[in-house]
Order: sequence, then structure tokens, then C-alpha cells
Amino acid sequence: MADPIPSSSGLVGLGRDRQAPAVAKDLHHEFETAFAQVYGTAPQSDPMLEALFQALAVQVARVYHDAEQVFPERVIDDIVDAIGLPSASAVPSQTVVAFDEVDVPEAIGTDVPLIGFSPTGEELRFLPDADLRLVPATLRFAAVLEGDRLDVLRGATMEGSGAPVPSSRLRIEPRRAPILFLAIEAAGGDLSGLGVHFNLTKLGSAIESAVARSPWQLLDRDGLATEARTLLPRVGRGGAQLLELLERANAASVSAETSLPDLPIGPYGPQTFRLPALLDRAVQERSAPPALLRSALARLIPEEARRPFDDGLFWIAIPLPAGLTDVA
Repeated sequence: MADPIPSSSGLVGLGRDRQAPAVAKDLHHEFETAFAQVYGTAPQSDPMLEALFQALAVQVARVYHDAEQVFPERVIDDIVDAIGLPSASAVPSQTVVAFDEVDVPEAIGTDVPLIGFSPTGEELRFLPDADLRLVPATLRFAAVLEGDRLDVLRGATMEGSGAPVPSSRLRIEPRRAPILFLAIEAAGGDLSGLGVHFNLTKLGSAIESAVARSPWQLLDRDGLATEARTLLPRVGRGGAQLLELLERANAASVSAETSLPDLPIGPYGPQTFRLPALLDRAVQERSAPPALLRSALARLIPEEARRPFDDGLFWIAIPLPAGLTDVA
């Protein structure tokens, strides 16, 4: 039995150009080399053999093309289908925008671009994840009641001076599960479509997920929570939390937002909330501070800044899951 004939340039010399003419040339060269090694002379020209090399080269070139272009795509698709990976999609950038000096309510639709500029001057365009309404509103108080202490949060300002309500910690009795309180002054007396963002220091924290799944309670004129004024969040485009009245939360509704292409949850979505776009005046009542907070507010708010609290603010209570600790 004859020994195997080694190739002079690798596997049929196909490591360079894989087009059919180059493959035919390499096949012919390999044949001449092997023939000379066995018979000690060059082969005679044979048209049938040349045609055979050309036909084989066309087929080999097709195999290489499929191996480079078709097979990898199919293999990857089959692997993704087999292990159940979600299809890859681009995740757009997400930002949070705050508006100052809002004098009159103004609707902002999802088709209204918000344009900003990077530090190097490039124009940045964003579209809102949900319809919203700019409301002339001011946060007057924000605090977390947890256990036997009240932690005043940053972000609220006092009337007149515009000075921030100082962060502080007070003792409260009796001990309670954590509750987040917000007090908002709205010049027009309507919170419809208002956006609220919690600037949490850590994205994806337990506090973030707790706030995103907790009910919001619009307190009545006596500072009490009722079922008719309870809002539940649902996840919208980009992860934005869209609040709905409890009686409407499970009702199927069709709006312009539902016809928009869906977007994956962004980094700030779970921290950003929008009150119902059309909130009945009947469920919006200014109230005195909740009884739990009255003594604390008397110590925290100077007399010259108490007018909004005396006239009544829109108070929102967000009860958080029992067992959640270190909220503030």
C-alpha cells in the first residue's frame, strides 16, 4: 500500500483565497505535485481533468462561503433558541429632566423631543417615556417614618426664603412600619400628570423596588387614607411607573401610549412616577398634616414658613413593606 502523499501547501492550499478560480488553481498545483512525486514527471494536459477541477472548485468555494456566512448565524440562532435567551435589542439611553419656573400647566406628549447638550457641545435628543404634565408645584415636605423615628429627606423647600427644609431625625411614638410622606403645594390645585422622581443613591436597591410596588395614598381633608384615593403603579415604557386609581388599575384602557413601541426598563424607570393624566378633583383634597407628623412639623418648620401647611397641602403617604429597614 502506498504511503499518504503530503500536501505541499496545507489542506488543498485553501488557506488564502477561497474564490473558485483560486481554488481550481490550487487543486491543479496539488495534482501536479502529487503526480510528480509518484511518477517522476509532469502530467500531460487533460481537458476533462481541468473541467473536473473547475467544477470541484465551485463546490468547495460554496462550502467555504456557507461556513463563513451562513453556518455561524444558524448555529447561533439555534443555540439562542435552545437555551431560551431573550432576543437582543438595543437599549436606548435614559435620563431624568427637572423643569424650573413652571407658571402654568403644560402637557408634554411622547412625541415632543427634549433637547440638551453634552459637555462637549453635541446635541442630545430624548423623547418622554410617557405623556406628562408640567405642573406649577413645589415639594414642601418629604420624610420617612420608620419605627420610632422620623427622617426628613432632602429636596423640599420652605415658602418665602426658598431655603431647603433641613435634613434631621426626630423620635416619634408609637413605632410603625415604614411610611414615606410627601407634601406638595400645587398652584393650580391639580396634580394630574405630575412626575415625581426619587433620586436614590443606589440603582436597583431594595428600597427602589419597594417604592415601585407600593400603593400611593392621596390623603383626604382630614389627613386620612381611603380606598377611593389609593393609586397603584404599573410599569410603562422604559420602566416608568404610571400610577392609576385603584378602581381603574385593573381596567383595560387604550391610549396613545399603548400604541408606542415598547422599550426595555431603563436605569431610572423604577425611580420615576407619574400621577394619572386625568385625576378627578374629587380625589384631590388639600389637608392639614397627618396627625402623626403635626408635633414634628411644629419643631421643624419656622413660623414664617407655615402658611402652606396651615392652608393645606396635597399629602401623599406611601406605606412600604414591613421589615424594610434603613429607608432614609
